Amino acid sequence: MWTTSSLVPLKAPLKIFGDLHGQFGDLQRFFAAFGSPNAYTGDVDYCSYLFLGDYVDRGKHSLEVVALLLALKICHPSRVTLLRGNHEDPQVNAHYGFRQECMRRCRDGAHVWTAINQVFEMMPVAALIDDVVLAVHGGIGESLQNLDQLRELPRPVSVNLSQRNVLNETQTVLSAAIRIRGVPIRSSPNTVAFAPDRVRAFCAANGLKLILRAHQCVQDGFEWCACD
Repeated sequence: MWTTSSLVPLKAPLKIFGDLHGQFGDLQRFFAAFGSPNAYTGDVDYCSYLFLGDYVDRGKHSLEVVALLLALKICHPSRVTLLRGNHEDPQVNAHYGFRQECMRRCRDGAHVWTAINQVFEMMPVAALIDDVVLAVHGGIGESLQNLDQLRELPRPVSVNLSQRNVLNETQTVLSAAIRIRGVPIRSSPNTVAFAPDRVRAFCAANGLKLILRAHQCVQDGFEWCACD
């Protein structure tokens, strides 16, 4: 995590997981249903695992989710990739439940919360699969024009006002929102919308076939957008 680029190159086959938000039971069910990164009974020797961020907040077991994913990353560093989502940010997870969970469940909760957020700041923000699929948590914004902007993004990345010039690309990747079928989205200072024409133009300029994102819940578990 510390030595990789902010844009991690990956090869198929791999399994990709979206937002978990403290739902440790869901993570266990995913592994039971689709296989797990277990060296003894799983498929991690020939299949990689990619997680698209938002591990904490909202659910009751953010600590278990983070602990398991970090343990898997330590055990299988080249097979498990953890991307950063917009909730892997102290300004966000202090408000949506993770800090409160740390304070309630840990003896030195403030220290645990701070230490975990320091790990979050080192997480890469995107993955490039087989050179043709870009995987991110949120999406793309107007400031992101090419993949080198992601490769060259320095870490650790701390979100504060003095670093907004550095974080322009980061914020759009972490918390961009897509406008689907003309449905308006809720606006916020750190949220942008990108339409299908923007997706097609970015893919064409960067030799991509697909942009894969999480961040928003859809009815059937996944949804296609900006398809011709």
